[in-house]
Amino acid sequence: MSLRNRAGSDGFDNFLDESDVQILNGEKILRIPKDLVYADSQVRTNFNEESIKELSNNIEENGQIQPIVVFSVDTTGKHKIHQGERRWRAVMLSSRLTHIDCIVRNSGSIFQQLSENIQRENLNAVEIGKAIRNIKNSEKLTGKDIADKLAISEQMVSMFNGVVDADDFILDAYHAGVVRDAHAINELKRASLINRTATKEYVGKNLEITRKFAEAFKKSLSKSDVATIKPEKSKSRSLAAFELSKGQKAEMTLSPDERNMTFKFNRLGKDANEILLKRIEQAMYDIEKMSKK
Repeated sequence: MSLRNRAGSDGFDNFLDESDVQILNGEKILRIPKDLVYADSQVRTNFNEESIKELSNNIEENGQIQPIVVFSVDTTGKHKIHQGERRWRAVMLSSRLTHIDCIVRNSGSIFQQLSENIQRENLNAVEIGKAIRNIKNSEKLTGKDIADKLAISEQMVSMFNGVVDADDFILDAYHAGVVRDAHAINELKRASLINRTATKEYVGKNLEITRKFAEAFKKSLSKSDVATIKPEKSKSRSLAAFELSKGQKAEMTLSPDERNMTFKFNRLGKDANEILLKRIEQAMYDIEKMSKK
């Protein structure tokens, strides 16, 4: 079993973040003040605080072994992190460390490297998804823009981008080798929106979940199991209902907001209708007088 399959999600993210950074032709490592670097808050990443502290102590004692990769300065006047958030967090935690080693990389170089890694299958679905989400947020690009730059379909971009939002238990199962690919992750993500408890149980008791199995499971879930229960619509309230000996009926209802009253009369006849209309007319006059006080 590979390291990717043996690692849990938190340990896996830490491993990826500390992996070797490839320095492209013409690139240099720059030492940038740590306060001029920031992480993208829209890309969800979980880090173990204890491991961050250990890394911080290690960098203080032995120096920063690998640089991080950042984008060029943006409208905030700072560099957004593309790769290496864990190292940056460790440096930020230290009162002794003031600068961080960085490679400033433009989006074109990042697209080129990502495209090559996708073609060579050097990255897994979660890595690709995080990279696409990071670029999408940083460069304000559409799915089609990214698809064109990576020479892949827009549907594939959407698939990888969606992986990032899957529940942790689904991503854990993916890293453990149970969930097989990005398609299966997305099917299970949709299943979890229908019934999270059932999906978590399904993932926990299976040794292998392919796209076909995940899709079949999602379809098996009853629509009545939808986790988000729609609020019941408010109904009008009946104020009074009358029925006379000859079958004549009258009913008064009040709207949910208590602003509108409805009268329904059945089989009353012309004379009875005139009596009711006069009474209603008198009531309206009384209401008008009351409102003027």
